[in-house]
Amino acid sequence: GYWERRKIFRGSTPLLLGSSKIEAQYLRGDQRKYMVMCKACGFPQALRWSTTDKESGVRGGFMWDMDDGILLLESVRYCCQNCGEAHYEPDKERLFSEDHGAHGAPTARPVEPGIRSYHLPALYTPVGMQPWSKCVSAYLKGYDPVEKRVRSLAKYQVFYNNILAEPFEVRGSK
Repeated sequence: GYWERRKIFRGSTPLLLGSSKIEAQYLRGDQRKYMVMCKACGFPQALRWSTTDKESGVRGGFMWDMDDGILLLESVRYCCQNCGEAHYEPDKERLFSEDHGAHGAPTARPVEPGIRSYHLPALYTPVGMQPWSKCVSAYLKGYDPVEKRVRSLAKYQVFYNNILAEPFEVRGSK
């Protein structure tokens, strides 16, 4: 009844790249990402699984240590994309706090004014909920980073869809 004040909410997990209805709706909006500030350098960034700055060579994203094939849970950390500073599970409270500069930021122009869309992967779960080590465990069940190959396509897709909140791209053999 009130066109100018209406709100439509759509929430889902994207499934396959190119055929996900929620992905299409997300791309129509302003594609907001939640930006956090590094505790060391203050660089604003959306949490990403893995990244390397081409100019500086700084590796960012999630990193962890293994001991004889077993994930060391306390070693899981998020490293700043700008300076490489490590942020551990207890740092989440500060990292996600608006008092320390965290904020949602649009990354695209919407197809129509006023369409907001949000990307919020499981990497942003607060302290006391799903820890980062569970995200890494889900990744390791689906992918072998040492051999650089997929262990289980089904588990790798679950990681992409449920942890990264990204549509999964099924690739054939070349």
